[in-house]
Amino acid sequence: MPLYLFASAATIFFCLYYSPYPSEAFGKLTSQSLNIVLYGTLGGIKDIEVQGYNALPLIGVAWSLPYEWRFYISLPVLFFICRRSRVACGLAMVTILSLGTYAFAESPEVIWPFFAPGVIVALLAERTPVLSKPWKVAFCAIAVILVILEANTDGYYTYWHLLMSFGIFYCIFFAGPRILTSQPLKMLGQVSFSIYMLHYLVMTPALENFYRYHGPSLSSPAKFSIAVLINIAVIPLACISYKLIEIPGARIRRKTANTDDRLALSN
Repeated sequence: MPLYLFASAATIFFCLYYSPYPSEAFGKLTSQSLNIVLYGTLGGIKDIEVQGYNALPLIGVAWSLPYEWRFYISLPVLFFICRRSRVACGLAMVTILSLGTYAFAESPEVIWPFFAPGVIVALLAERTPVLSKPWKVAFCAIAVILVILEANTDGYYTYWHLLMSFGIFYCIFFAGPRILTSQPLKMLGQVSFSIYMLHYLVMTPALENFYRYHGPSLSSPAKFSIAVLINIAVIPLACISYKLIEIPGARIRRKTANTDDRLALSN
């Protein structure tokens, strides 16, 4: 949440800076700024602009966060149900499967079921034996094939993409390729949320300035090279935001949780 609030504030700043329109009334500007904050929390807000400047190129990547909020809110309920009894757990799984089937029947692309592959694989992890090397190699090969198939399949959040995503999760998790345990990739995993939230905020202003002054004279390879360099530049910035925003935010949450626990025990 602290990082999203920072990204929201940066988005509002850039919108005000790049907007070619005169200043809005304070009440309208406040309402527009509030929409930026709510865009990545409650969801359902499509009109996000500040002073006439479209904010989607700056924070549009946050469209997925409302789905994550709903998932994490529902997770404790599902955990409680599954701990009560196996029958309740089975009924919960059947209900979720039925809702997913109905959702895909109503629309060709549905986002929320894509949280399921990671959860299911995590549950299966405790019940899966350690695999021998030939099996691990086979799972790696299947994962590569599935990635190629998914990249060449139409759509994004279709039923087939869901099945292939589950297969990729399963194969990679149980194959356990050593490259995923390397320090650079571990570091990228730690700062991945910062990369996710900041790359639009770095890329859009940079491209705005590049194209404003050099756009007509730049060749396509030059534009592509600039985009690659911009994305590489996001990584050190993400490391800084992880240290200065994410870690302090996590410490505050832990302190608050510990305080609540002590108060509960004292009562």
